[in-house]
Amino acid sequence: MKKNILLMFSSLFLCTLVACSESEDIAATSTTTVTKIVENNFNTTTSPFTLSDSTTYILDSQERIIEVERRFTSNSNIGTSTYLYNNGKIAQIERRQNNVLTSKSYYTYNGDDLSEFRTESISNTGVVGSINKHTFYTVQDTIYSDWERSVNGGTTYSPVLHSKMVIQNGDRTFYEHYDPINLEWQRVLIAFDANHNPITETKYILNDNGIWVVVQVDNYTYATLKSPFYRALERTFGRKILGMVYHLSGNAINRVNARHIAPYCFETYTTTWGGAEAPTFQFTNTAHNTVYAKSTVINCFSGALTTQLGFNYYF
Repeated sequence: MKKNILLMFSSLFLCTLVACSESEDIAATSTTTVTKIVENNFNTTTSPFTLSDSTTYILDSQERIIEVERRFTSNSNIGTSTYLYNNGKIAQIERRQNNVLTSKSYYTYNGDDLSEFRTESISNTGVVGSINKHTFYTVQDTIYSDWERSVNGGTTYSPVLHSKMVIQNGDRTFYEHYDPINLEWQRVLIAFDANHNPITETKYILNDNGIWVVVQVDNYTYATLKSPFYRALERTFGRKILGMVYHLSGNAINRVNARHIAPYCFETYTTTWGGAEAPTFQFTNTAHNTVYAKSTVINCFSGALTTQLGFNYYF
């Protein structure tokens, strides 16, 4: 199971950029807008390493994602996503496999607040099949969400998760959900630094005696460089929405999913996941200037090097 989780991949988006520099000359010539981000996933079982797949994010002049393309070296499959906006907000994402439409995601708002996030899978004949629907509503300082799934095009829905969260100053400090399928309660508490970076993420489950038990603790420290990956995500979705859907970003340890809500590049990451065999991480950040990174490499070790992810930012 550990190996499977380490090799899982979650898909999502990108991040931060504006630029200062080491000297007046660099400041005068450095561009401050990212136009493209390339994420490379390497096969570490070969010598030298070989590219397994590559994902390219294309950004508009506001550094919002407008198109994503993922290519695999093992086959000719090409996955693409197109991002559509309405009144300055993300409204729809269309996904295609080899130019065939496979799913659509819709974002619905109540004023400035996200009220529904829905993804519809589409068959080869163009028929809507399964639907995953997330509805959000706020009571005082707490956001509640119901995740429901339909397997008949929306005729009927079954509950998947009931959750609640607290977002303070843009930071999701508290999250809790009930899983009616597995009859399980989970809770996540996150502490943030002054720059809105998560520094400690503590995960709990509720045991049969009604006691919250810690099952995983993740700790992060940060380099002085800001992350262009985060900036693109924040420009695309907004920080509040990133917090509201953070639990949907995947659970693959090697992906370091906190990068979806961390404005700065990681320096270290430690986790208790896996106990005595917990994986370790190494980060290499190369500067575009004194403020922003132009590349990041994430090495994940579970004994030997297990995975390597590389991010290149084009200004």
